[in-house]
Amino acid sequence: MSRWATGVAALLLAGCAQGDAGGDAADADVDTDTDADTDADSDTDGDTGTGPEPCPDGLSRCDDACVDLQADPVNCGACNNTCGGGRTCEATACNCAAPLLDCGDVECTDTQSNARHCGACDAPCERGAACAAGACGCPAGTEDCGAAGCIDTSADDRGNCGGCGVACTDLEVCEAGACVSGNGRDCVADADCAPACSCTRDRCRC
Repeated sequence: MSRWATGVAALLLAGCAQGDAGGDAADADVDTDTDADTDADSDTDGDTGTGPEPCPDGLSRCDDACVDLQADPVNCGACNNTCGGGRTCEATACNCAAPLLDCGDVECTDTQSNARHCGACDAPCERGAACAAGACGCPAGTEDCGAAGCIDTSADDRGNCGGCGVACTDLEVCEAGACVSGNGRDCVADADCAPACSCTRDRCRC
């Protein structure tokens, strides 16, 4: 073979080699792009999570709010456990704030002025008595007649007429704190007369 033919053959072989290298490089680029698309899809799927953010330490989630179950009077110890009657939430329990006491009533109790819980829970005053400064006492104008309660002894009370335990006889009535004869007194019904008298023609007859 002549030198000219040998040179042409060498040039053709070199061109084919470069073409194969370019094809391999192109294939490598295509594979790289495919991997990149796959990575991008994976990242997108990872960002689809939803839900409320966690509450800070010491708080709990009740509905849409973070609350302190130790002290929240609307969520005391548990969600939607509401303290009522003036009670506050302390250490997850509903309690009455001092000086008020929880005497089992709907509202917290002031034992300094409550006649049913005077000075302490379940310490009632006698009938008609009032509670002041934690002690039972009869209102002005009345006397403490023990089990009978607070009595206005100047009124028409036959069993305590003019004083505690001062009783009128069956033929008497109490008028302005004094026992007087019931005979001839004005009346409307028998109840207006002494037990032994009756109401006849608007007059007590004994």
